Amino acid sequence: MFKEIKNNSAFIQFPGNANFYYATNCDFGLHVIINNKNYLFTSFMDYELAKEYFKGKIIPVKKKKEVFEWLKKKGIEEIFLPQEVSYIKAKEIEKMGFKVNFIQNPFIEKRKIKSAKEIKAIKECCEITIKTFKLALKIIRKNAKCSEIKKRLENYLYSHGYVCNDLIVSSGKYSAIPHATGKGNVENHVVIDIFPMSRKTKYHADFTRTVVIERNQEIEDMIKACVQAKNIAISIIKEGVKANEIFHKICEILEENGYKTIRKNAKEGFIHAAGHGVGLEIHEAPSLSEDSQEVLKAGMILTVEPGLYYKKIGGVRVEDTVLVRKNKAEILTKYPDIIKKRCRS
Repeated sequence: MFKEIKNNSAFIQFPGNANFYYATNCDFGLHVIINNKNYLFTSFMDYELAKEYFKGKIIPVKKKKEVFEWLKKKGIEEIFLPQEVSYIKAKEIEKMGFKVNFIQNPFIEKRKIKSAKEIKAIKECCEITIKTFKLALKIIRKNAKCSEIKKRLENYLYSHGYVCNDLIVSSGKYSAIPHATGKGNVENHVVIDIFPMSRKTKYHADFTRTVVIERNQEIEDMIKACVQAKNIAISIIKEGVKANEIFHKICEILEENGYKTIRKNAKEGFIHAAGHGVGLEIHEAPSLSEDSQEVLKAGMILTVEPGLYYKKIGGVRVEDTVLVRKNKAEILTKYPDIIKKRCRS
């Protein structure tokens, strides 16, 4: 895993990101790897807590400088830092007498393939996601404030041990902005994108449906095209397929239905990647983009999310979270694709 790291060097990562949590199962301390041996330096206050979660040697210290004094006694001369560490922090380590180099965090690659435990955690997120969407269908009404619906869904998730502060409920002109979170009122259709994180496991799910409130043939045709693109794309997902094949398949189906796509430099229509990895981060590797050279492997968990966006019409999107198996994809967010809800204001 650490080809660059020799006997006189160490890899260090700091808390506050998914890679640190993945490696340590903690969100505190300083993680050090020497010769593939894992060390976690913590405060004395966190020492007992660390013993519950971290698999490796735990060393309590009073001050951070003690970590680097310990490294010098170990004969460490060179420190490798993940690319997300700031230049200022790297210079501080250099001033202590170490040579510093940056490398891509090796845990990014490891995180792409989910363990059975991780899959279970993500499936649990998918279950609460569907329950939250069912609640949304009960409370949506014409002219209701999108922000109020958003708040009720976020509160429901929080009461069940999940957070989703940027949950998307968008309608009208705002639905043409893929990440508009909840402005305006419900008009003839509403996009609902739910992507909760478990406060217990830290894992995510991702799911989107576009609900038709009042009949609009243009919007309904857009939804049907996205549903067709999503389902055909999911049908070709399996181990060995290139990630960009999923992107191109979605573009192909949407173009056949008369819509423009980003692969032909469209400014409206399908204007984003076809999906992304899901795990400790809601957007993580691999990306289902046009330029991706990633080859899908069993155990990856991805979203597949075609959408169409037009300023004068609005936007639609349908999205599922799927698990890559050897010969197929397993949909983890099973729910009907076409949803029409006739409701009064």
